[in-house]
Order: sequence, then structure tokens, then C-alpha cells
Amino acid sequence: MPLAFESGARVETLNRIDSTSAEATRRISVGERGPLWLIAIEQYGGYGRRGTPWVHGPGDLAATYIFEARDFNGGAPLKDLARQSQLSFVAAVALHEALKRYAPQGDFTLKWPNDALLDGRKISGILLELKDVPNGFVLCLGLGVNLINAPCPDGRQTARLSKKSSGKAPQPAEFLRVYDEVFTVWQNEWNRSGFAPVRDAWLARAYGVGRDVILDIPDEKETARSITGKFLGIDMTGALILKVDGEEKVFSAGSLFFDKQ
Repeated sequence: MPLAFESGARVETLNRIDSTSAEATRRISVGERGPLWLIAIEQYGGYGRRGTPWVHGPGDLAATYIFEARDFNGGAPLKDLARQSQLSFVAAVALHEALKRYAPQGDFTLKWPNDALLDGRKISGILLELKDVPNGFVLCLGLGVNLINAPCPDGRQTARLSKKSSGKAPQPAEFLRVYDEVFTVWQNEWNRSGFAPVRDAWLARAYGVGRDVILDIPDEKETARSITGKFLGIDMTGALILKVDGEEKVFSAGSLFFDKQ
């Protein structure tokens, strides 16, 4: 495993860890600001949005990137939370491109807000967390990819890259190197041009545009209410646009389901 990628990000391999995202939080609390990738050989406590478990199989990718977002054209550290949240879409577009490099014929799509799908089944998850530090924020970009295994702890159907890749599936470190390369390209594009090209790229890869969906929205007590509508796309902030009872409505959070999948 290299000590750094061409982007300049350092790389550290952890033999066994509860979660690379949890370890990233610990590192930030003692002064780490990145750019640093943490990659786990074995991870036993991975998690996604709202603490949902993420199962890491042997040979799959579990990694977290610690970094500071910069204002347009690499300026001062970015403090705009709305703009920082757009980086989850940057990460998703980059993930789609990295997956296609290994399986060009694979039917990869992106599901709002932070999943990658293969043949309509979840193959990867992205978790973007913003950590308060003096004078700004540090970002943790968690990335889990099913390279060899397709665990399904919540009963939903999942997918693995090895089923579609030509030849053997890549080693986690090799896939991460490719991902870091394309993520850097898309992050630079976002820095130069804003969210519009990222949004266009995400929508071109989006799963289920025009389909009827169910959106579960948690309330303050973390109990979900469900809304049924037609998925129309995302707006210029990344929020979901649904047509509900003939009216277009925008939602900034929630869990999206197709055909009660």
C-alpha cells in the first residue's frame, strides 16, 4: 500500500478497527486535518446514515477520507455548510466512474442521496460527515464498496463488483487509488464550476427518475412518516424533487424507496 496517492492524500492501513469513520473522528479530535485516507483490512462496526449498520466482508473496501473543503479555486477553507453537503454528490459521481472502470458493461446507477447500485441492488454506501473544528469544519467521507461479497444485514438485496468485473475484482487498496484519482478530478471541477456540472452528471446516472417512490422522513422523535410521489430529480442544492398529489415538493432529507424495495 503506498504511503500517499498522486493527489497528495496520505494513506494509512488499519489491520482491525471498529469503523474507519469512527477512527477518523478520533483523529480529528486530536488535530488531524488531512488529507488522509484510512483503509481497514477488517472493520467490525461500520455504520451509515443515522447509525444503520454497514457490514464489511473480507476483501471489500472500507475507508474514510479526512479532508478540508476549499472555497472556489482552492481558496480559504470552506465554511458554507450547504456547499459542503454537495460533496456527497461529488463523491457519488466519482464512485460511479470508478466502478465503471472495472465493469464497463455494468448497469451502475446512483440512488438519492448516497448509494450506488448495480442492477438496481446496493453495491456501495457513502457517508459524508462534517466535524466542527476551530475556525471551520473538517469532512469525513466514508466509503464502503462490495468488491467480493454482498452482505445484506437488513434483508435488502445487494450486489458485488466481482460478479460483473472483467477478470478478478480489484484489491481494496487498488480500487481506492482509482477512486481517489477520479474523486480529485470531480472535486476540482466542483471547485471551478460549482454544483451545476456535478448535478448534471449525477442526474445522468440517477436511478428511477420518473418512477413512483416512497420517501420516509424521520420526525424529531426519529419515527418516520411516509410520502408517496413521483421522483423528478434534484434541485441546485441537491434536495430531492417529488411530485406529490400533482404538486412539486422539495425534500432535503429522508430515505428513498422504489416499489417498497
